[in-house]
Amino acid sequence: MKTLYSSTFLSLIIAFFVFLGMQGEAITIVQNLEHSFSNIEKPLPKAPDSETDISPITVEVFYSFGCSGCSSFGLNTIPSLQEKYLEDEDVDLKLYITPASDDKGQYYSAVGVKCASEHGKYWEMYRKLHETTEPLSQRETDLLGQELELPLLEFRNCLKSGKYDEEIGKAIDYANQNGITEIPTILIDGYRLYGNQPIENIQKIINDIFSR
Repeated sequence: MKTLYSSTFLSLIIAFFVFLGMQGEAITIVQNLEHSFSNIEKPLPKAPDSETDISPITVEVFYSFGCSGCSSFGLNTIPSLQEKYLEDEDVDLKLYITPASDDKGQYYSAVGVKCASEHGKYWEMYRKLHETTEPLSQRETDLLGQELELPLLEFRNCLKSGKYDEEIGKAIDYANQNGITEIPTILIDGYRLYGNQPIENIQKIINDIFSR
């Protein structure tokens, strides 16, 4: 009997540690995702007597093309965010294309997607830029425009015109003002989410804020 008890007790201990190990894995919002929920900065807690803010939650997304993690984020997370929150009156979703100032490929991609929008093909260009495996450049953006059968001369002139420089510059300045040092980054009511975050992580933050 004593041996049976010791064996059972040992089994319970092993089961307990296995359970703890499973709990550790559960920190990741969805299994097998690259980024865990721990890759998030939380705001300082509000004072107990602080008034509850009933205004819409602002979700600001800073992203680009050709950066680490941007393709998966752009093709999966951003469309999911738009589908879920673009028409939600309680969530103010704002997207900012913020190319790195020293990366010409990211710059021409940002310009290219805006030039493509002039011909009703914003999302077609958006997907091609995220899906391409070639190094992004002015020439690559031009070739993608040809694949989409955009008016060749108009599109090329648009790429070189500088007409969107002010708009892109304002987005970059705003990112700098908010201390954005890497992309993608998502700001939500004091929370900062870095890298290729899945929609589930963003949803959890938004739901937690609504439940305060």
